[in-house]
Amino acid sequence: MRNNLLKNFNSIDICAMRPNGFHNKKLCSVQQCCTKVDQGSGWQPVIACPICGSGQQKPLMQKCGIDIVQCQECSLGYAAKVPKNTNDVYADQQYLGQAKRDYEHNISYRMERFAKERVNILRKWSDKEPKDCALLDIGCGTGWFLDYCRQQGYTIFGQELGKTLAEYTAQRLGIPIWSCPVAEIDQKRLFNIITLFDVLEHTADPVAMLAQVKRLLLPNGIALLYVPNLYSLGSTILQEESALVAPAEHLLYFTKQSMQHLLKKVGFELLHIETRGMDIPDLIAYYRDKQQNKEVTAFLLEHGDLFQAVIDEAGRANHMRIVLRNSLQ
Repeated sequence: MRNNLLKNFNSIDICAMRPNGFHNKKLCSVQQCCTKVDQGSGWQPVIACPICGSGQQKPLMQKCGIDIVQCQECSLGYAAKVPKNTNDVYADQQYLGQAKRDYEHNISYRMERFAKERVNILRKWSDKEPKDCALLDIGCGTGWFLDYCRQQGYTIFGQELGKTLAEYTAQRLGIPIWSCPVAEIDQKRLFNIITLFDVLEHTADPVAMLAQVKRLLLPNGIALLYVPNLYSLGSTILQEESALVAPAEHLLYFTKQSMQHLLKKVGFELLHIETRGMDIPDLIAYYRDKQQNKEVTAFLLEHGDLFQAVIDEAGRANHMRIVLRNSLQ
């Protein structure tokens, strides 16, 4: 059984993805981001669930003084207050520097391990060859995924809300990168594929965001989303210590139930949903960096692939992967 679990499992390089000090640096980054909002335009309360509109909620956790609550109707987790002005989070020069520090030191590994995997998913569900596809990556960051897609034959486009980061990526790749909100992208340009990797949780209005994605997709076009899974094992154990809990940036925390509710509301056809993740790498970083527990760290390092494979198989990994189609219906 062990061999069957690991047969199709893609291991994670802990040194590349969770280097020494990762957990503490992430916490510091979250705190700095919240401080920028405090010192900028401030916060606005979220009265009702961003998906179903229910005002019934229960508390889940608190981080940096911000409550994370859960809708009692559709089960979405969400921050009880959000930045009034997203420019406080994404628009300054520091955001470009942070993105480069987070992603460019291991770009070759990311392209080989993650971009390749993502393109394989697209190839499985798209009915067109890459050379016949226009692909838009929303929240493209430094563009390492787009770089790989171009190598595979896709015609690539990007969107990145951070203006300085968008300019940097556009210059590096020599392609169009929109720095405006998705709603302002010209509808004359439609796409066969749209990807949103770790993006939807940054939006205060996921219904409006997915409606814009649908607007920009050609008929039968597909969208691939990665979002945090509130019911993951890593989130259940780490709670507010999870690297995914970043209340100024990550405003939403999804469950399968809340995602299905969202897709029905927008009118997408759900083709596939699964969970895969880095629960064990996150636990390793926590026990290594914060708890400084060598025994637990060593145990997780020794058995991490097997544990993560079981978590993935059980649907309890910390990222949901969702494939959608813009149905002709």
